Amino acid sequence: MPKANLVSRVFAVIGSIALSATVAHAGGGQGGGGFGLQGFQCYFIDGAHQTRVVNLNDQFGAQQNVQVGDGQLLCTPVTVTVVQGPELNTFLPGDIPDHLKCYSMRPTNPLTPPAIVKAVDQLGVEILTVQIPRFLCTIAVKKHP
Repeated sequence: MPKANLVSRVFAVIGSIALSATVAHAGGGQGGGGFGLQGFQCYFIDGAHQTRVVNLNDQFGAQQNVQVGDGQLLCTPVTVTVVQGPELNTFLPGDIPDHLKCYSMRPTNPLTPPAIVKAVDQLGVEILTVQIPRFLCTIAVKKHP
């Protein structure tokens, strides 16, 4: 699958997740300071094929008659604490972190064996094999430069 298609699917899946603007204090870590954040860790799945065609409208424009494809990711809430590197950014008063920004990641402990879960979303119910976590998505504030 081309990277552009995968990234588009990542954002389509994540776009439906209700965002949490909570930044939690997670205790002292090594190197990067003592604050943690709430985000999502996204795992590859082999989701069922969808037959729906939808219209999408967001702040960047409208897309008509978009074919919904196979389920690609299952994103779980995660608390992130810096172990190495600079401290986490904090938001300014009045900032509303209503977006997600996703980073690729290399897991150190892939699921062995993969987890089997039942997922219920607005498009259906299915049994999924949760494979390898590949993305870390954090809350973000989008501003014009």
